[in-house]
Amino acid sequence: MLEQACNIWAKEELPWRDSGVYLITGGSGSLGLLVAEEITRQTQAATFILTGRSPLDRDKQTKLQELEASGASVVYRQGDITDRKTVIDLLDSIEQEYGRVHGIIHCAGVIQDNFIIKKTREEFIEVLGPKVSGLAHLDEASSGQDLDFFVLFSSISGSLGNPGQADYATANAFMDAYAEYRNALVGAKQRRGQTLSIRWPLWKEGGMRIDADSEQIMTQNMGITAMQTRSGMRALYQSLASGKEQVMVLEGEPENIEAYLAKAVSQAGVRAIRAVPNQASVPMLDAGLLYDKTLHSLKLLFGEVTRLSVGSIETNEPLETYGIDSIMITQLNAKLAGFFGELSQTLFYEYQTLRALTEYFVAEYPQECMQWAGMSHDMQPVEEILAAPLYAEEEAMPAEAKAEAKPVRSLAGSVPAEMREPIAIIGMAGKYPWSRDMNEYWENLKAGKDCVTEIPRERWTLEGFFHPDPQEAVVNAKSYSKWGSFIEGFAEFDPLFFNISPREALGMDPQERLFIEACWEALEDAGYTREQLAVRHNRRVGVFAGITKTGYELYGPELWKKGAQIFPQISFSSVANRISYLFNLQGPSMPIDTMCSSSLTAIHEACEHLYRGECEMAIAGGVNLYLHPLSYVGLCANHMLSADGQCKSFGKGGNGFVPGEGAGVVLLKPLSKAIADGDLIHAVIRGTSINHGGKTNGYTVPNPTAQGELIRAALERAGVHARTVSYIEAHGTGTELGDPIEMTGLTQAFRKDTPDTGFCAIGSVKSNIGHLEAAAGIAGVGKIILQMKNRTLVPSLHAQELNPNIHFGQTPFVVQQELGEWRRPVVEIDGETREYPRIAGISSFGAGGSNAHVIIEEYIAEEKVPMSVTAQKPAIIVLSAKNEERLKKQAERMLAVMREGQLSESSLADVAYTLQVGREAMEERLAVIAGSMQELVDKLGGFLEGRDSIPELYRGQVKRNKEALTALVEDEDMERMIAAWIGKRKYSKVVDLWVKGLAMDWNLLYGNAKPRRISLPAYPFARERYWITDIKTKSASIESADAVKPTDSFIAQKALAKTANVSEMNKEDIDDSNLEAIPSYIQNIQSHISASVKIKKMPDLSYLAAAYETMSSTTVDSKAYSEQDGATRGTEREWRLTDEGNE
Repeated sequence: MLEQACNIWAKEELPWRDSGVYLITGGSGSLGLLVAEEITRQTQAATFILTGRSPLDRDKQTKLQELEASGASVVYRQGDITDRKTVIDLLDSIEQEYGRVHGIIHCAGVIQDNFIIKKTREEFIEVLGPKVSGLAHLDEASSGQDLDFFVLFSSISGSLGNPGQADYATANAFMDAYAEYRNALVGAKQRRGQTLSIRWPLWKEGGMRIDADSEQIMTQNMGITAMQTRSGMRALYQSLASGKEQVMVLEGEPENIEAYLAKAVSQAGVRAIRAVPNQASVPMLDAGLLYDKTLHSLKLLFGEVTRLSVGSIETNEPLETYGIDSIMITQLNAKLAGFFGELSQTLFYEYQTLRALTEYFVAEYPQECMQWAGMSHDMQPVEEILAAPLYAEEEAMPAEAKAEAKPVRSLAGSVPAEMREPIAIIGMAGKYPWSRDMNEYWENLKAGKDCVTEIPRERWTLEGFFHPDPQEAVVNAKSYSKWGSFIEGFAEFDPLFFNISPREALGMDPQERLFIEACWEALEDAGYTREQLAVRHNRRVGVFAGITKTGYELYGPELWKKGAQIFPQISFSSVANRISYLFNLQGPSMPIDTMCSSSLTAIHEACEHLYRGECEMAIAGGVNLYLHPLSYVGLCANHMLSADGQCKSFGKGGNGFVPGEGAGVVLLKPLSKAIADGDLIHAVIRGTSINHGGKTNGYTVPNPTAQGELIRAALERAGVHARTVSYIEAHGTGTELGDPIEMTGLTQAFRKDTPDTGFCAIGSVKSNIGHLEAAAGIAGVGKIILQMKNRTLVPSLHAQELNPNIHFGQTPFVVQQELGEWRRPVVEIDGETREYPRIAGISSFGAGGSNAHVIIEEYIAEEKVPMSVTAQKPAIIVLSAKNEERLKKQAERMLAVMREGQLSESSLADVAYTLQVGREAMEERLAVIAGSMQELVDKLGGFLEGRDSIPELYRGQVKRNKEALTALVEDEDMERMIAAWIGKRKYSKVVDLWVKGLAMDWNLLYGNAKPRRISLPAYPFARERYWITDIKTKSASIESADAVKPTDSFIAQKALAKTANVSEMNKEDIDDSNLEAIPSYIQNIQSHISASVKIKKMPDLSYLAAAYETMSSTTVDSKAYSEQDGATRGTEREWRLTDEGNE
């Protein structure tokens, strides 16, 4: 029912009082100033406290001066009313200065017009803030005031809605409801003063203004005209006199207004669906010409509304560039309706360029476009038009268009012609929180462990860093998160293994060091040595390293102030280039930084380079460490981190991610070549895709349409029907907005193949180990491969209560919350029912919009009869390391996997072959001849226990036997002799020479039929700590500045070992071939002796010093390090080390 008010207050009944004090929020706006002017006209000596968020410009200052000239007292207070403390302080100051407030008029508000699916959470909150939080704060702060009235300036959008203003309508509807709530408090004597919410229309002079064209459209459609100022003031008086809590004020033609309101009520919730045009009657035409003419007509219309020349309007420019708002959209819709009939009111929010709009009109309204463009109709119609879309990419459709869209035909089971050869994953390695290797990673995933802890003190302390209140933390540049998922030994490295000096290692980013070791382990997992990469693949191996985190370099300035001469460095290029350098690889070498999608993008790039033939193999992966507290502070500043230390992927209450660390690597090769080379194949990559979300409503806001297109592209490149995908490793950062958007994109991609629901498991490893940023994708790839190999799906954590914003029952996905069997799906496609392999997809979405998706399929290898091992035909197990300590660790690792049952009896020949051809032979060597797995276990166990005279167990050290072997190696009959020994099964003779340093071609043992390469424990790197804050900085001298300070025993051990290496050189050993290596030895000694450790007795090294002085350059050649690392015997009885001179 529409009530019309006609009473006008008499002068003596006005609600204002002389000398009254009035607070007007948003008072510097035109509408607030109009009210202030009206009160000034009707009273004497009124005082106004006007508030606003922005400083006053010159025009507004002039307006305030005019008010004061009329007898009013005007004070402007700049501040944000959405801040509770600001509002309380404001009311307190008014009470202290003026005694009381007589009335409050709440005019504040902001508008951010946009379609709701494109609005960001931040924009929504910004619009709600003044009318929701601001109103609540004002009411609270004034609860003790004896008010005459509390007037809320609302909008008719709260009742009638308005396209692009869902948030604004919500805010105004809240104000209307709050008026009722506050009046109830007045009735309960908890507040004083009438509360009134007035739903205003557009004003002619104040508030949001409109031009004549817009007013004409509004009048035609609704009967409403723009509110005149005089009418508005009369309506204000009438509304206050009515005694009502909520009043809608409209000016115009009463009959037409009533008809419009009645229609709006009767059609609430009903959506009109336009009939599908009969395309059979569309004449054959030139699509390009129609597009051009329609675009020109649209430009003319757009220019008319925006008052821009046609020549200045760009086809691909976002419409927001031209200042388009909801009023202009209303005008445009009205004008376009004259040609096309009723259109979707969200059209200009869905299609944000004139090009996109033109494509929409040409596709949906071809006849109307012809008429609008003035094209001829004298063409013969055709019975049927089979038209392809003008552009390959599908545009987002409005709701009306979706309602009439035909079902999309499911993909056939056949492979598209453009599908490329799958890429085999032939090696993998990783180090993740609580997981030193992939085996431990699997055990943690299987057990459903949450690896999140408080930040360890060895990283940094929480004092002065952490504050539990997010708002306080951000304001004070602190972190509101004290949680993370960290790897142990993050600063540990074995530099001498890679011929890197300790001093250089200390300056290297720990991320680079971690990635180096992961790459080595991946090569060993695949059973490849550097020599094989050179001989078999001509060094044509690419390296693609995902990395995005910095922080290590931030420690430099503080250390330099203390006199340290160490230069911590971070170079993304070096992370990739160092691998190519150390392993002598000559393929592409590229760092990849696309934020959180870096490692998946690295895999995509690796596959693309393999397809283009730019490399024969590729190393791809990522690394992520949190090395400096500012990394946390920066993430908290953007409100990205979880405050409670849980990453609730697809769970209720998700409020951000938990930082996580790790490094992972895969080794890739085209599938056909991997099969031909007899490689171990963990899984295959069927397809990859990358894209960008484009411009959204915020730099970090995802685009569900782009995500859906990304996943769809990956499926189509892979030739995979979505119904056959049985697992998705989701990005799943556990955010209120991100998870529903990701689910929308996934569902859109799958819906093009199937309407089925609940058939595909989904989870995210982030719930276990946090968000590894650049390494997040590779961590997920590793999880998928491990699940495939074990035919088991592991639980995704913290989703017992699902995100209520996701309607899982309407999607193809079910959150995997328990450990369960991963069955191969049996699916009917195109009338054929069959079992499909396990196929998974994995997504990574970068915070800036860079997206990546990879499709992975299990590899089903042909059954192969294992090669038997017997006492008559035993296995030869060979182990080697840089020194005796590492050799024992190597033996311990092998023994552990055998005792745990990870290696079966039938795999013994594979074990032997992998160790023979898939590991580099180093200085310290051990060989065992065994006829069974148990025999091998017994002999390795005896070696580690220190037992003597173990049958057919051989030990040797290359350096000590170098001279003796030289003559044999140069003997041309040696190769024939070895072949003869193998033929007669005299393996002991072969093994005895190998442990002393003889290079062996182990393929001679097998002929054409060779065992398989299998995954075995990787090399046990020395765990030496190289961390920048451990450096001594007592003086600026190099000797003390670059000395590592872990423990005295470490210092003594290293100093002894390195000095021993130098002391073993004799004068006659020095010649041109090794002269330049001498500084390396000297630097090694220096790098491992703390200033607090004194050498009591040193061998005579004067001849080395003399040789050193003869060198033309002091450049350190690090090639000598690993060659001398093992010779440490007998040194302790030659001299002793003391601490600060004490023996």
